This record gives sequence, structure tokens and C-alpha cells, in this order.
Amino acid sequence: MVSITRAIVHEVPAGKYVPGGESAVRLSAAETILAVPTRRFVEDNMLDFALKSPRHVVQDPGSGSTTPSLALKILTNPKKHFVESSQHIARNLHEAQTGGSPSGIVIVALVQHAGETGLAILKAEHQEGMQLKEVDDHGAAHFDLEHLNELIIGNNSRVYKIALLFAADDGETVVGQMVDQQNGVAFAAFFLGAFLGCRLAENAEIQTKSFVDSALNFANSDDLEPATRARYATALVAYVQSPEQTFAAADFAQRFLAPEDQDSFLSSMPEGIAGGVFTKDMTLVPGHGAGLRLYGQGVVVSASADALDRGALEVISEDDGGTVIRVSGAVRRFGLVNAPKAG
Repeated sequence: MVSITRAIVHEVPAGKYVPGGESAVRLSAAETILAVPTRRFVEDNMLDFALKSPRHVVQDPGSGSTTPSLALKILTNPKKHFVESSQHIARNLHEAQTGGSPSGIVIVALVQHAGETGLAILKAEHQEGMQLKEVDDHGAAHFDLEHLNELIIGNNSRVYKIALLFAADDGETVVGQMVDQQNGVAFAAFFLGAFLGCRLAENAEIQTKSFVDSALNFANSDDLEPATRARYATALVAYVQSPEQTFAAADFAQRFLAPEDQDSFLSSMPEGIAGGVFTKDMTLVPGHGAGLRLYGQGVVVSASADALDRGALEVISEDDGGTVIRVSGAVRRFGLVNAPKAG
């Protein structure tokens, strides 16, 4: 359970940051004293609910983001650094976000979680046209509490991204958890890397997706015959659907590719993927790799891994450069769908 001990709210405009542009972050100059119902709503309906299935992250030493150091300053001396560092964190988010990012509020909060003090960062989109009302309390501008309560509890906001950061054992870096509700099991790269300055603690899912994407790109090469491309793509589905817990690009090439294609296949792999054995994690692979889709001119054909394994779908290259797709077995029914997009 996450308990908030202090919080501050800032407002971030929509879209990509433009140096010198008109859009700017609206910053609070004082902490936000959350009403009890609002605090409990954030704790129970936002933090605890979202963090049931988090992505574990660690600081990326190659990132130029200052968010980790700002988080450590707050965690080390919140009385001195909480307000100012939270303002820099809000600016960092604005500068990192992409053109399609919605406007919203950023809640930065010191929390207690599992006996540790952490820093929670929440980005919540609010309804279009809705802005926080700002009040000036003896020179310390902050957002109107009644309006904030209405915004958070009144179903006028949707939480999209949450991070919970802690000081690592070395005291110099951060570790934590992240949830991206907008992108499901995937995540917005800008939020993880450019903003948080972190990477996933377990890279198996990224390595697996990188291998699958690269293998499909190779199979889609115009240098290969359509039948060869289909054979390699089908082999990829069989390979990733096997019960084996690991994968290796060299193993796949040796088992499924023609000798003359193996070197070029391995050369097409990203650095670090061509060699070595990796844990297989299909989390980020579309459909978990359970099927294959073939795209033609105005034609899309889908087949499950089981159908491919049974040989129910065959791709034949013709001498004139055309392709014939043969389906073995009875066609049970037809249905109407939207016209396929150009492949």
C-alpha cells in the first residue's frame, strides 16, 4: 500500500516542447495539501491500483535526464528540495514528451511504500478545455484545492503514466516501478528514457521483441522469393512458440535458414542480439507471436501458429513473379470486414 506524506501539483501543456514557445508549464510555488478524500483516491484508485502490475526500472547511466538526480535530492532532503526539484521534474516531462502527448497535471509526491520512502510521479490527462484554477497565497502560487478535488475525484481525469522511484543501494542512483496505462504492456519510450532517465530492469522482453522485429524485417526483404519469405516467417512463429525458454539468433539461423542466407541474417540483427542466448519474453510482441499475417495488394490473410504448424497454409512462388496462397482444408465461413489497409 502506498501512503502519501506530501504532494505538489503542476500543470503541463499538450504537445512537444518548443524552446521559446508560447506553451509553458504552470508551476506551483507551494506544496499542495490534499484533502483527505482526494489523497485516499490518489493512493487507492491511482497508485495502488496501477502498481499491481508494474514494470521494474533502473537508472540508465547513458541517459542525460536530470530526473534521477532531482528525485534523489528530494528523497535526501525533502524539506529543502521538494518544491524546487518537483518544478524541474515537471519541466523535464514537458521537454521530453512527444507531439501527441495530452495536457494534464503532474503530481509529485513523497510516499511510504513497503517500509521505504519513495517519490511518486503521476501524469494525468484532464478533460479538454479544463484548466486548473490558480490562487496566490501570500506570494506562493498554487492550484485551487476545491477545483483539484473536483478534477481528480470527479472522473474528469485519466491517469496515464506513473513512476515510483527509490534510492538504490548505492545511494547514487534510483530504482523503481513504472506503469503506462495509455500503452498497456508496452510503454512510451520518452517517459521511460528521456524523462525518467531509466531503462527496464529486465531486458528480456526488449531483446525478444528486437529479435522478432529484425527477423521479420529480414523475412520481408525484397531480395528473397515470396515462398522463401513465407517459409522464414512461418519458421519464426514456430520458433518463438516453442516451449523453449530461451532464444538465440544463431540457433534460429542454423535450424531454419538456407546456408547462403545465414550470414546476412545475423548481420541484420541489432548489436548484442546476433550472439548469445537470451531469455524469451513475448510480452511486447504483437499477439505474443501466436499467428502470422500476410499482406498483399488489397488482401490480408491471417493464420494461427497451429494452422501454420499443420501446413494448412502454403505460399507458392510462380514463374511470372506472382504468389499463390493455398489453404488446405474446408473453408467454413465467410464474413464482412473493413477493407484492409495497404500492406
